[in-house]
Amino acid sequence: MGTYKVLIVDDERVVRDTIQRWFSLRGFDVELATNGAEGVAKAIDGGYDAIIMDLEMPTMGGIEATKMIVEGAGDPVIIAITGYSENPQAVIDAGAKKVLLKPLKLNELEETVLQFVK
Repeated sequence: MGTYKVLIVDDERVVRDTIQRWFSLRGFDVELATNGAEGVAKAIDGGYDAIIMDLEMPTMGGIEATKMIVEGAGDPVIIAITGYSENPQAVIDAGAKKVLLKPLKLNELEETVLQFVK
């Protein structure tokens, strides 16, 4: 496996740190953003292989951020993560490839990312 560059966008520090640790230990190059607006800014300039995007965040939520990233960066691999499953289709319609529910199974998250970046 080559080194893949992944952006984790989540307002919860524990979630960000846990996902970062998992992916870093597996050889991924990982960067972090604490909200959707920061995620959009990094994603448009960052050349990421995959973006892991929380849906419920202050400042800018994941659906709006996903739409903006798709508009600014073409067809990025965005994997949405959420603790709420009331409307997963909205983020798929916005451009995400898949929605995973929290609590996350980190091996499933990694497998999902690899499915789309290989």
